[in-house]
Amino acid sequence: MNPVNYDSDGSIIDSIFGVGAKNSVLGFAGSAWNNNGSQCQYVEGRAVINGYISVNDTTMKVVLAHEVDHLIGLDHTQLDNSQGLVTSYPSNYPLMYPIAYRSYTILHEDDIAAVSALYPDATLNSVYGQLTGSFVQVNGTPIRGANIWAKEINSNKVFSVVSDYLIDPA
Repeated sequence: MNPVNYDSDGSIIDSIFGVGAKNSVLGFAGSAWNNNGSQCQYVEGRAVINGYISVNDTTMKVVLAHEVDHLIGLDHTQLDNSQGLVTSYPSNYPLMYPIAYRSYTILHEDDIAAVSALYPDATLNSVYGQLTGSFVQVNGTPIRGANIWAKEINSNKVFSVVSDYLIDPA
């Protein structure tokens, strides 16, 4: 079961994030997993959509799509204007940007790459390619949790990933 709750009066939002949060939090979601010893497995997801704040239909669609992506295990992207995304052109920002910046729900290439990395199929590397390597300090110690991004020179598409994404820390 993967419940998506529409919090019409904002009471769920306020009870979790504090009184008044319903005035600024559009929604939240997450997923649960189980590591059975040999394979990490998605167990369930849940989402809460804030119905207290009045937003237009486009913003609500973006919020729903964003929170459903959290429900299936995606996290926020770190791409922003530092990598050349233009703030005056919101469709250029990934759907998983922490703020509802987009004007439509079509996935950005960074969103597609994140879903593909989490739920790969046999053609993933041949269709999209793959960057490999280690992100380490001078002494060889791994740098965990760092945002790494790459830009495709021909198309100017940008992609991001966390340095230890999908790595078993054990």
